[in-house]
Amino acid sequence: MILSASTPFVSMILVKYSINMLASGTDYVRFLSIVVSLLLLLFLLSLLQSVVSSRSGIMGNMIGDKLFRNIFNKTMEIDYELLLDKNVLEKRKLAMQVIEQGRFNNLVGNFKQLVSNAIILSGIIYLLSSIEFWILILVVLIVVINSTSTSTRKKAERLIHTESIPVNRKIEYFWTINSDFSYGKEIRTYDMKQSLNAIHKDLVHSIQKYVKNIFGLQLKGNIIYQITYTGLNAIIYLFLGYKIIVKKLISIGDFSLYLNAITTFNSSVQAMIAAYIDISNNGQYIKDYFDFIELSGRADSNGIKLEEKDYLDAEIVFENVSFIYPNQEKKSLSNINLTIKKGERISIVGENGAGKTTFIKLLLRLYEPTEGRILFNGIDIRDIDYQDYQKIFSTVFQDYKLFAFRIIDNITSLEGNEAEKEKVMKCLEKAGLSSKIEKLEHGLDTYLYNIYDEEGIELSGGESQKLAIARALYKDSPIVILDEPTAALDPRAEYEIYTRFLALVESKTSIFISHRLSSTKLCDRIVLFKDGSIEETGTHNELLQKGGLYAELFRMQAQFYFDN
Repeated sequence: MILSASTPFVSMILVKYSINMLASGTDYVRFLSIVVSLLLLLFLLSLLQSVVSSRSGIMGNMIGDKLFRNIFNKTMEIDYELLLDKNVLEKRKLAMQVIEQGRFNNLVGNFKQLVSNAIILSGIIYLLSSIEFWILILVVLIVVINSTSTSTRKKAERLIHTESIPVNRKIEYFWTINSDFSYGKEIRTYDMKQSLNAIHKDLVHSIQKYVKNIFGLQLKGNIIYQITYTGLNAIIYLFLGYKIIVKKLISIGDFSLYLNAITTFNSSVQAMIAAYIDISNNGQYIKDYFDFIELSGRADSNGIKLEEKDYLDAEIVFENVSFIYPNQEKKSLSNINLTIKKGERISIVGENGAGKTTFIKLLLRLYEPTEGRILFNGIDIRDIDYQDYQKIFSTVFQDYKLFAFRIIDNITSLEGNEAEKEKVMKCLEKAGLSSKIEKLEHGLDTYLYNIYDEEGIELSGGESQKLAIARALYKDSPIVILDEPTAALDPRAEYEIYTRFLALVESKTSIFISHRLSSTKLCDRIVLFKDGSIEETGTHNELLQKGGLYAELFRMQAQFYFDN
């Protein structure tokens, strides 16, 4: 700050002495020594400023990385159901702008600018104390006019930025579509390019309204600035010219000094007020960041810690549980009463939209019941430490995700090492994927996809599902859940997966979710969902003999296979 504040004074002194020495015919050696000395001083000041600026830039990037990690961690920690809330998504977008638009670095820069210009201003006032004070008053008045214009514009721009967030979020989704190759198959096979371009064009048209408003505000501000700045320059030149030509009170060098000093005074006051306005503006964005970071979630609460014996004796009870999704009125689940006993093998079945996946998300505590409660060994799961509760389950989701990391990383959830490879291979063998991995040149160290490694591979749908199952086996939790992970497999392959999986989990509690009924005969109990409620429960034979909805669905699916 002191370095940047010193530079304009050295420049002004250099110009003044140079002009006065040239006008008076000073000895060239003296001229050379003074000018070179001052130029060398300017060079050293600029060099030091560059070094300081470089270090500040590096520190700013490190801070930006830290802020991003905080947002990433908070996104992973806040309640899953909050990620369905539009207001929370917009809070996250505003928080991300602190990083994307460098708001934190700008704030630090604003403080530096405020202090350095205050130092410059003090020196300029002392330097100009010998001329009429009304000049300074005029400069301040013009600066206030420009600053008021700038402040009004900045507030209006922030309001426009906030209003445009929903549209920007949709446009960013199109960037995701463009950069994620997994969308490419659907876009090509369904000839969606023109339709997507049309939607994107409409969104761009919508955002142009906001862009035009911002540039319109900037144009008005620039016009005001140019008018006032041109008027100020005219007054300064006429006044100093009068001092030299008519009054003969100052030298040509003094003319240059005072002209630069008044111009610097103007720019310093302007910069100080602009820095203050930017501090206020950027401070609001920083507030948006902390508003998101301070969102509380279940992972933040200190609940009851589970002991090893708790995991071994796991029993879960649903008591009159109902659930309504955010911003909806109809219940997705209604009055669910169900006990899941230790070691039991349960098949959760029902047609699409019956509530099966919602039931699992409540069980996993991704959602909280709207009504009723869920008990684990007699304790309300909301009272249990969130991280401890998550250790109860190994889950293969219907929409499971694999990461563009090594195969071993996908199975061990990024916590694997050389010592774990034997266990990983055993899990792959149980899942039926070991022979495929053994044939790969890099084995478990092979990357999925080519984002991190050009030699990365892409597994088939069935192979991907087996890898997801191996990941669940590796976690080795007391309750294992398969949420329709075999939907892309043919019935025989699905039956084989379930048969093998049941043999693998042995005495663990197992829950299968499917709209196909190939797994039901392998389970101790079947729970049939319909329209968010439990319609029927019992064994396969019991439900067939009952002749209800389960029997109807089973015969329909069986007839389909017989017909084919």
